[in-house]
Amino acid sequence: MRRLTLLAAAATAAACAGRATVPTTPMTRPQAASPEPTTLRYATGAGRYRVEGLTHSEQEVMGNTTAFDLNTTVLVSTVASEEAANLNLAITIDSIAVSGTAPNADAQSFAAARGRTFRALFTPAGGPVSVRSPDSTNAVFEQLARGFHEFLPALPPGPISAGATWSDTVSQAVPNPGGEGTTTVQSQRQHRILGWETRDSVRALHIATTAAITMSGSGSVQGQPIELSGTGTSTMDRFVSAVGVYLGATQTDSTNITVNVLSVGITVPVRQTQRTTVTRLP
Repeated sequence: MRRLTLLAAAATAAACAGRATVPTTPMTRPQAASPEPTTLRYATGAGRYRVEGLTHSEQEVMGNTTAFDLNTTVLVSTVASEEAANLNLAITIDSIAVSGTAPNADAQSFAAARGRTFRALFTPAGGPVSVRSPDSTNAVFEQLARGFHEFLPALPPGPISAGATWSDTVSQAVPNPGGEGTTTVQSQRQHRILGWETRDSVRALHIATTAAITMSGSGSVQGQPIELSGTGTSTMDRFVSAVGVYLGATQTDSTNITVNVLSVGITVPVRQTQRTTVTRLP
């Protein structure tokens, strides 16, 4: 999803030039600049990213199991600018490719997003504030906008130290695909700093996140009233450089959903796994 030339509170030490005189006391060695800041925040800048997703789902109806697969590859250009005390991130879709057998995956509808710009507002620490699609009446654009809501990794709210943890909760109302009504998806997330490591030849902060997912909703699909509930888990590994550049991420989700078709008394179990990879491009 996920360019930015982003900021961290890190100083770059400059070497001091001495005068050409004979010292009367031993010379002091210049102090090396610390490549790893103690706090980290996003700033303005631009970049490009490739976002790849693979979704596999299975649903069982009256003993018969049907499997679906969906593959997506999206290239985006991003520009971040200041907006009051927040960060306004403009995300333009350069290209988008969709393939697979998943229902409601209309490749032409997704292709219409090429060249369009989505705008997401984040706090300087990467907390999502809002997201806007270029056309709020377009269901596909709204679906893409919800994905960009979590584009930036959440940064630690306090001083950076290996092993530090913090938690938050993210909740979204998602329209039921192919029908009416909404499903509320809530993720209770635990973040942990694993430390600094070398990634793409630069020092990067490794942030690992696990989440417990719950969902519930109601509505109708093909005219049939339904109720939906489910649980799941998510694991994320995200990387941000010492100067605040978002370097990429991997994420794996697994959910088990139960759909009750109320008018005929049928229960449809749905199992779904999803893997997403974000790569920063040169």
